[in-house]
Amino acid sequence: MEFTPAQFLEKMRRYCAYQERSHQQVRDKLYEAQLFGDDVEEIITTLILENFLNEDRFARSYARGKFRMNGWGRVKIVQGLKQHRVHPNGIRAAMTEIGDEEYRDALRSIIQQKMRVLKEKHPLRRKAALMRFAAQRGFEGDLVREMLEEKD
Repeated sequence: MEFTPAQFLEKMRRYCAYQERSHQQVRDKLYEAQLFGDDVEEIITTLILENFLNEDRFARSYARGKFRMNGWGRVKIVQGLKQHRVHPNGIRAAMTEIGDEEYRDALRSIIQQKMRVLKEKHPLRRKAALMRFAAQRGFEGDLVREMLEEKD
């Protein structure tokens, strides 16, 4: 069954109303449905004008969610936003959603949790394991090092 661009627009309204979406997610969804060119751009423009799509709102929501729910650090969040092709201004705005004190507390908590389950006893290997773990979660190496030195 073939859908008209108007029907796709209605589908995309529901898709965007369900949760915040990036422009790229909507574009990918339309490409999957074999819609291309001007039709895609027209639908995206309409969704922006109707406020179903807002890149800054998406970026802020993404940053808050990934930080609070998944425990991601700023580095990993920025990478995720870049994959969604969010404009650098949107990325900067999203980073303001994470307060410095809250960020440090989250890192401290993640390090403490990992320390409790880490079996490594040798201090240098233990520190290296914690550094790797925090880096995988997207936290900055300098900040992790600083936190670990507080523990010493």
